[in-house]
Amino acid sequence: MLREVVLFFSTDLKQYHTLTILTFFFTFFSLALLSLCYISIIIHFKTGQSKILLSFLQIFSGLPLVLDVVPWPKVFLEFTLPLNVFNMDFLAVLAKSGCGLSVRFYDKFILHMTLPVGCLLLIVVVYFTLERCTKEEDIKKQHGLKEMASKATILIILLVYPGLTTKIFTIFKCKKIEGIPGWWLVQDYNQQCYEGEHVTYMIVGSIFFCLYILGIPLVMFLLLQRNKKALYDVSHPEHHLVQKALGAMYIQYEPAYWWFEIFLLLNKTMMCGGLVMAAPGTPLQVLISMLIMMSHLLVVLKLSPYKSTGEDVSAFVSSLTLTLTTLGGMVLVMDQGDANGIKTFDTEIIAWILLGISVLCIVEVVSVTVLVDCRVLERYRGKRNRNKNGDGSKVIPVSSADGKNKKIENNATKAWKDPKHVDLDDY
Repeated sequence: MLREVVLFFSTDLKQYHTLTILTFFFTFFSLALLSLCYISIIIHFKTGQSKILLSFLQIFSGLPLVLDVVPWPKVFLEFTLPLNVFNMDFLAVLAKSGCGLSVRFYDKFILHMTLPVGCLLLIVVVYFTLERCTKEEDIKKQHGLKEMASKATILIILLVYPGLTTKIFTIFKCKKIEGIPGWWLVQDYNQQCYEGEHVTYMIVGSIFFCLYILGIPLVMFLLLQRNKKALYDVSHPEHHLVQKALGAMYIQYEPAYWWFEIFLLLNKTMMCGGLVMAAPGTPLQVLISMLIMMSHLLVVLKLSPYKSTGEDVSAFVSSLTLTLTTLGGMVLVMDQGDANGIKTFDTEIIAWILLGISVLCIVEVVSVTVLVDCRVLERYRGKRNRNKNGDGSKVIPVSSADGKNKKIENNATKAWKDPKHVDLDDY
């Protein structure tokens, strides 16, 4: 549809600007609405498991873009491409899906940077609209709206953060092409680096780097640190207020690991963005990614920071899957073949192994969520035990011993009243 709209306008340079404007507004509101749909699902579902699965999909789908030196098999790329929606990069999906939609990287960059602001504006509009429709005396419902808005704000930030990190770092990723003078932007080889328009966007990228990549984790840490005493202390006068406002950032972790959400953000920063600048285009980049995920795996395994055992298991499985995926990337990039071009490993087999472990990871997280966290397995076992033991409504006859005890009790009462009439045979 967008292609037909563009062809309707003109065939000169004005056509391109029309495409850019239409695509910008159409995609902007689509992303904002879909983001709110994601948030509503996460809020009404098990937050801990949902965030673990979301983090896994965000890092996993970004690996082909960040580790572009790896010759990822086609089937692997086709599997990870649709998952970019979890990084809020819908334009990348549309541009490679045969829709004929092509937008400059700079325009996609600006769209991605304004996405959090647009989503927050929509949350504010929805909140004030619902507040107007709520009666003033309904205090409980008003507090519920505030809690919902707070959770949505925190979760929308966590949702868009990895995509922001990737886009900001890629604005600085340039490459020198042999035989062509100068440096060129890897994401758009039509743009030359360090001059003209690129200098402007480097300045803009630096501003968003401070605002988003450094600012979001810092603000989250300061909020949690400032209210540390009220996070888990039920007797604290501000406990309920803090829990409703900031609960999405710490409620699923043990009290000793209230900071773990910040640690996860730093891991996403390194895997989704920092690797872009870490020895790009070399096997060292893949090795660094493997070491990062291996370190994260050991931390998760050692600390077990989640309150729920099921969430600890899911976090371990997702970290292990990402570690094995980076290991597979190292195998692919190092297997250059022998003198005849014959490679040691079968690329297709490695691709299907990587896809298999990723699918198993997703199935594990969903299964643990449904069976353990939602207590489906517990209710099934309880129902099975009730059916095995009957309904529990049995008539238990009074034993002869109970009858004798009753008789002794009656004789004791009589002896108290008249000690001369005591039947000693009953004793």
